[in-house]
Amino acid sequence: MSAERQGSIYVDDISHGSGGVITDQVTSSEFEILRSKEQNLSFETFDDILKQKQIILDDAKKLTLGITRGKNIYTNLALLLSEQCEHTIKLNIFNGSSKIDFRERKEFRGSVINQFYDVCTYIKKSCSTLYPDIAIKEAVSNAIVHRDYTYSGGIIINIFADKIEFLSIGGLIGQITLNDILLGMSQSRNEMLANIFYMLMLSETYGAGIQRIYASYINCSQKPSVKISDNVFTITLPNMKFADANLSEHEQKIMNYLDSHQFINRKQAEKVLYVSQTMAGRVLKKLVELGLTKQLGNSVGIKYTINN
Repeated sequence: MSAERQGSIYVDDISHGSGGVITDQVTSSEFEILRSKEQNLSFETFDDILKQKQIILDDAKKLTLGITRGKNIYTNLALLLSEQCEHTIKLNIFNGSSKIDFRERKEFRGSVINQFYDVCTYIKKSCSTLYPDIAIKEAVSNAIVHRDYTYSGGIIINIFADKIEFLSIGGLIGQITLNDILLGMSQSRNEMLANIFYMLMLSETYGAGIQRIYASYINCSQKPSVKISDNVFTITLPNMKFADANLSEHEQKIMNYLDSHQFINRKQAEKVLYVSQTMAGRVLKKLVELGLTKQLGNSVGIKYTINN
């Protein structure tokens, strides 16, 4: 993931009441309350969902929520909610279980609210029965709400045949640890944005997102994973079809081979498994019956690939 800290963030000089200064010293926890460098903002998506939820925001409420400050001056929080939001979500789709065979790329722009809906809708349409709706919703919400917006790099979502990865700029803040998060503790980097998502019912409860993701896999043999580095937060959701296939050792070896190869034929399967032609054929046929692979070609040219 490539990103650089943004260098031109407009900040009010509160003590002197001046128009603002350009600074490179903005911390991630300060970002949403600062004056937006762009004041000509429009809120079609945000206004539409407020109307749908029958929520009315007057000037006082917008001030309380952190959307404005002073005399109707828009904050960076308002910029994120507006159609002029500069931050995006990049979605990469791969054939198979690795990055060897790239298939398609999409980028979602506009208000973070619109990005949330568009990304969730796209994933559900593409992988309708393979992932719990709750897990998708919470993973996308977590990536948007907890990312570090002082960096320019976008959120990255990688869709593979056997999993989806959600990568968001920004490690943990304060003294919170990964174990704390798994137990339900939370310290939001963008508390005001988190409040907006909660108000709009785009995330269910404070601090429970990761627990809800794990709970949605309670009857699945393979569980989600969370990895955190100094600057990146990654959630990986396993494809439930792959996780619950209960593969034999031979079947798993073929799937592992297809992680790094686009195709396999019977002769290659014989070498991978050290088995006879008949046994290799049976294993390949069983994977097709399980819906994990698909057969391409006929007769001599038959080969197999992961069934996305």
